[in-house]
Amino acid sequence: MRRNLKNILSLLALLLTTSYVSNAQSQQNDSTLYLPQGWSMFGYVSTEQIDVLSAFTEIATEIEIVKDGLGLAYIPDWGFNAIGDFQFARGYQVKMINEVEGFQFSSVISNPLNTDGSIASLEASLITLQEEMMIANELEMYNHMYQDEQISSLQNEMMNNNEM
Repeated sequence: MRRNLKNILSLLALLLTTSYVSNAQSQQNDSTLYLPQGWSMFGYVSTEQIDVLSAFTEIATEIEIVKDGLGLAYIPDWGFNAIGDFQFARGYQVKMINEVEGFQFSSVISNPLNTDGSIASLEASLITLQEEMMIANELEMYNHMYQDEQISSLQNEMMNNNEM
C-alpha cells in the first residue's frame, strides 16, 4: 500500500508539473532581462530549450562567464560552452563585463496562472495523498510495535512453559 501511494504521489507531482508547463506555454510573451556589471543571477523561464551560445550571441562580448548550478560554464572569449542548452526553470549565474539592459530570450512565461482550476485540484489531491502517506507510515510503525509486543509476549510464554 505504501509503495502504491508513493507511486501515485510521484505521478501526481509529474502531472502537476506537466499541467503547469503546458499551461505556461500558452501564456508566453517577450520580457526583458537586466544584467548588471559584475555577478548576478537569472532564471531561465522559457519552455523552449536554446543553446547558450545562440541565446547570448548578441551580447557575448559583454559576458565574462555564465555558470549553471553544477558549475558548468559558458565562456564566450574561449568559445567554450559546457552548459549546452538552457533548461526551463533553472537558475544561472552570470558575470558581466558591462551592464546590459533590455536583453531578452525568445520568449518567457509571463503569467503561469492556471485559469481552469486543474492545478489547484491536483495540488489538493497531492496534499491529500501526502497526508494519507503519513497515516500509512504511522499505521505501519504501530503494526511493527504491536508485532514486537506480541513476539515478546510469546517468547515470555514459551519461557514460562519451558520452566515447568
